[in-house]
Amino acid sequence: MLDFIKIINSDYAGVLSLFSSLVMVIVTIIYVRHTKSQAYYARKSAELVAKQIKTDKQPCVVPHVTDSYGSAWNASDYTRMQLGFSIKLKNVGDSPAINIYTLADFELQFIKDSEGNKKMLPASLLPGFIQALSAGDEVDIDIHFETSEIKELVCELRKTAEKNWERIRTNPSQNHYNGPNLIIRVFFKNLMGQWCESSISYEIAWLAYKNPPQHKKHNLNENTIPPKEIHEGDKFKAVLSSNRIAPFVFEMTNEEYVTDLLQKYIDESPWLSTVLKEKYT
Repeated sequence: MLDFIKIINSDYAGVLSLFSSLVMVIVTIIYVRHTKSQAYYARKSAELVAKQIKTDKQPCVVPHVTDSYGSAWNASDYTRMQLGFSIKLKNVGDSPAINIYTLADFELQFIKDSEGNKKMLPASLLPGFIQALSAGDEVDIDIHFETSEIKELVCELRKTAEKNWERIRTNPSQNHYNGPNLIIRVFFKNLMGQWCESSISYEIAWLAYKNPPQHKKHNLNENTIPPKEIHEGDKFKAVLSSNRIAPFVFEMTNEEYVTDLLQKYIDESPWLSTVLKEKYT
């Protein structure tokens, strides 16, 4: 037996050394793969924990239109109009919301922009800004639209009414044509600095006089705008779809998207320039 071991040791030492090296290489590869797999699952676990922490307690700011008010008056060489909306912002989440920006647009369905998309008409002096809103708290803000946006809105409402009257005459079983929408978007951060966006959309049925004349016919739209026009001295409001059927969306977003969006409003709200420079550069 000893002689056999001596023969192997003298004649096959190189082979044994090679074999042992191969075994060590295989063991090392298996160990590296096992370690890499453990590192991967550890990283995934850490990401899931971080995601859970981020989503466990979140603010959720919900906008809700509570009133509408409009007026027209003489502005020397033209009749100036304004249409405003009172908006309640409520944090229905379980964490504070900070740096809250509110934007609002009229979204037209039939009048398109230069690229053929639905035309968006922004409100004036945007964005609305609130420093912070605790969980369960609410605050009231106001936004308004100016003359040019109101004129385009009335034009869109007229197109919608014409299409719906034609639908009633020719195909009353068809669903009604949707009119322009009032879209309100709210951007805010949680305590970890992550941005969130919530939005709500109301269909605008028509504009109504605050003190309409008495009806002479059994026609719901006898004294609405349109077909009536807005004249100097008129007081009016927007008639919106019910809050119960207004689509609401909440989602996470990122700082780059919010920054690029707010940059568009610097010309009208110069104070944003300083805010964006301090916060995002």
